[in-house]
This record gives sequence, C-alpha cells and structure tokens, in this order.
Amino acid sequence: MKKALTLIELTFFMLIISFILFVFLLFIINISNANIYLVFGLGSYSDVNLALSQLKKELKSAEDSNVGHYPLELVSSTSIIFYSDVNNDGLVERVRYFLDGEELKRGIVFPNGNPLNYNLNQEKIQVLVKNLIPNQKIFSFYDENLNETLDIAKIKVIKVNLKVKIDTKGNTWEDYIFISPRNLITK
Repeated sequence: MKKALTLIELTFFMLIISFILFVFLLFIINISNANIYLVFGLGSYSDVNLALSQLKKELKSAEDSNVGHYPLELVSSTSIIFYSDVNNDGLVERVRYFLDGEELKRGIVFPNGNPLNYNLNQEKIQVLVKNLIPNQKIFSFYDENLNETLDIAKIKVIKVNLKVKIDTKGNTWEDYIFISPRNLITK
C-alpha cells in the first residue's frame, strides 16, 4: 500500500520550507548590511585617524622653507599650505592639504635645483580620506588668545576637523585635533 502526502501535510511542509527560506534571506541581508558598514565605517575611521595623526606630525614640525618662506603659506577653511621636512632628509617640502569634493588630499612638492626651488608642476598628490561631507570647514585658525583668524602672522593654534559618511544611510562620524606648530612666530 502506497502512502501519499495529504493536502494538509503538503501545505504544512511548504510553510516550514518558506519560513526557513525567509529566515535565511534575512540573514543574508543582515550580512550584506554589516559588510557595507565594515567597508564604509571602519575604513573611514582608520583613514581619518591616520590622516589626523600624519597632519599633526607634519604641522607640529612646520618650519621656514629652504628658500626662506614663512612656515605657513596659505590658509583657508578647506585648505592649508605649509613647509615641513616630512621625509626627514634635511630638505623642507611644501605640503598642501585640501578638500576636493568628498576627498581630503595631500600634495607634496620636493625642493630641487641649484639654487633650490619649489616647482609646483611636480606636486605629488595622494588621497588620504574619502567619503567626507562636501563643503565642510576642515581648518580653523586661532591666535594666541584663541580668537579665530586667517591672518597668517597671528596664527598659533590650528584645529583640523574631519566629518565622514560611514554608511549609505547618511550616518556620519566626526573627529578633530588641535595643533600648535612649534616654529610659528606671532607678530
């Protein structure tokens, strides 16, 4: 005698299989969201921390250029140009940090020639941080009384603030540092 599945047993079996597939689909979606967070979020955190520590080290040791320029050349809310010996070779490089769309970039010009000069056409640019909030105020400059200023001769403290998107939902993360370059002479 052959046994066959009744309609109720078949329906119950299909319901169980559908439930298992639904749970599996939710699990896959969760893993996908976690992967997006890992790619965007954790990458952004480490990029920001590395960029801030690198910028702090370079700005702290800003000094007069090899051709006699003051340590700070240009300052604005989205860029800074200064001179620092970033590779410890005894020559002072021209360093530029700037916001370009959603990216923080760093440009370096190495002095060359005899007499030494800074050929801006030889600037080497690298991307440090991606997914920044566009048009944000990255750099703030303060005098010795902590009044905000853009007068290069009065700057004693520099605040660097980076705000990045950490996921596709628009969540952001922000970090900042204050830097007091050693070789700035206020007038």
